[in-house]
Amino acid sequence: MSSTSPIILVLGSGPNVGQHVARAFASRGYRVALTSRNPSEKNGTEQLHIQSDLSNPDCVSDVFSKVKQSLGIPSVVVYNAAAATRNDAENPLSLSQADFIRDFNVNTASVFAAAKLAAIGFSELPDTASKTFIYTGNILNTTIIAPLLSLGVGKSATAHIIHSAAAAYSDRGFKCVFFDSLNIVIIANVETPDFTMLMNANLMELQPMGILTDKRMANSTFTSPAEIHKVLGSRLLSRISVTKGFQINELCEY
Repeated sequence: MSSTSPIILVLGSGPNVGQHVARAFASRGYRVALTSRNPSEKNGTEQLHIQSDLSNPDCVSDVFSKVKQSLGIPSVVVYNAAAATRNDAENPLSLSQADFIRDFNVNTASVFAAAKLAAIGFSELPDTASKTFIYTGNILNTTIIAPLLSLGVGKSATAHIIHSAAAAYSDRGFKCVFFDSLNIVIIANVETPDFTMLMNANLMELQPMGILTDKRMANSTFTSPAEIHKVLGSRLLSRISVTKGFQINELCEY
């Protein structure tokens, strides 16, 4: 692949949304850098894997330094990592402080560090570069789900960061997106759905289901979570619609 090809950095490249996002961008000629807590599992698309624990926000600068040294400055940065320690639904404040802080670091503090470094890198890229920061969110920035206090706090706080950055940096050509995957893929015809499970942006535990619909996916049938993740990866590559007044953004130039 050409050394002039654009670069995407995916922080939190698990086997679901993260890997499918990487494949979607690689298919359009992007050089891909991935991070995860666990050692790399080769998937045929990755040029660089960095093992990192995003519960420590200080590790983010090391990730960006390694990507810049090995590949260059990423024009698209996707933050897909998440942490959710379940709490007692009837006693949410029983969650330990250590668990709350660890989850907050993954869901918000490391996102802030990544967005800050992404913006610094974007300022060094040519005007033709995409300059896009994407955070994979869910409905928890607007809805309370009792057993998921720490995740809801993180999604809410980070939605504010993204919204603020989107407004402040738009005149510089930077795009900041809160990608609400479950407001794009609306789940229907699922018998006795577990609502807390459906709010998981990665849909990791979702069993084979019936019809999934949205305005552009009417009557589409999916038989496995992997098919949904592939669609979500493609959506990130093209156009996505995000909730609560965030604008529709063109994410990358081909």
